[in-house]
Amino acid sequence: MKNYTTIAQMREDALKILAKKPSWLERIQWKTQTWLDTYLEGWTGTGQTVHNNERAFRETEITPQFLTEKEIIYKNIPGISDRDFWKTDTFVAPTAWHKLFHPGGEYATCRAVDAYDRDGVGFMIASSFSQTPLEHLYCKKWYQMMIIQQKGVMKKVAEEAKEKNVKALVLTIDAPNGCTACRTAWDSPDRVPISDMPLLPKDKNFKGTTLKEYLAHHMPRNEWDFRNKVQYIIKNSPLPVYLKGIMTPEDAEEAIKIWAAGIYVSNHGGRQYDRGMSTLEAVKQIRDKIGGDFPLIMDGGIRTGQDIVIACRAGANLVGIGRPIHYGLTVGGEEGVKKVFEILRNERNEAFQLGM
Repeated sequence: MKNYTTIAQMREDALKILAKKPSWLERIQWKTQTWLDTYLEGWTGTGQTVHNNERAFRETEITPQFLTEKEIIYKNIPGISDRDFWKTDTFVAPTAWHKLFHPGGEYATCRAVDAYDRDGVGFMIASSFSQTPLEHLYCKKWYQMMIIQQKGVMKKVAEEAKEKNVKALVLTIDAPNGCTACRTAWDSPDRVPISDMPLLPKDKNFKGTTLKEYLAHHMPRNEWDFRNKVQYIIKNSPLPVYLKGIMTPEDAEEAIKIWAAGIYVSNHGGRQYDRGMSTLEAVKQIRDKIGGDFPLIMDGGIRTGQDIVIACRAGANLVGIGRPIHYGLTVGGEEGVKKVFEILRNERNEAFQLGM
């Protein structure tokens, strides 16, 4: 693996590798692998949402300040112990199918998280679309799932997650119909069979084998049913529940009213809806509305260590790393993900030293 110094360098090489079908990808049962680079950089519609995420950080001006301290909101939040919180400002955001980018998959990502858990990286959020069972992930972890219509299944999965040492549940509310980008940005959402996704909550009556069949069977039927499921899980989950996909102060206030443990600002990396506001701007608006005492985490557009500091200054308690994890996996597996953390840590530390 090269001695990368920026995430941009890793991104460029990762896309080249994926487009060229490396040998470990050729061993997978299907032979056409060029869709992976499209998936990794994919979006729904025109892609304006993901571009807004990245542009918001690029266009943020930095004002160095050396003789007085700038406030960053640090607050103990559900899912992180008091003794761990002071050293944590980043986490691995939930992303799908790590094994498609390296055979080590989520296990390799988790090992990298464990290696950096004392240097800023607090935990990983295991996606429902993970290809590795929770019991094989030994690092600090949360678990993410979409809303499905079978609320008893969701409750059972949350209970099982707690038994497997998961510390918090992340409920994705911006995917009421499943994966939008699967239908708009690449050929098929069914290149990964359901049998390869052990963390997907499944109704015992479900007999399908593809993601398309899964979504048709499990997704809520209407808006009222969807909202009812959110409230049910918050009330009945044995774990603190974060609502992921909140982008407005109004939704943030509603989350507080229904006793969510925290707000997760995210626009799904631009994969769910087009022309969306940047997550950085959403963090600013929401924090301004709800004040500094309620837990708020975010992801979307983080590509440098400076971005982490900017997001924290804007009001985020913790910042999630999404696509760069796949860049690291592609170029070097566990060591590649460690290199992602190293680059972000060095850039973040330099930003602090330069008065950000």
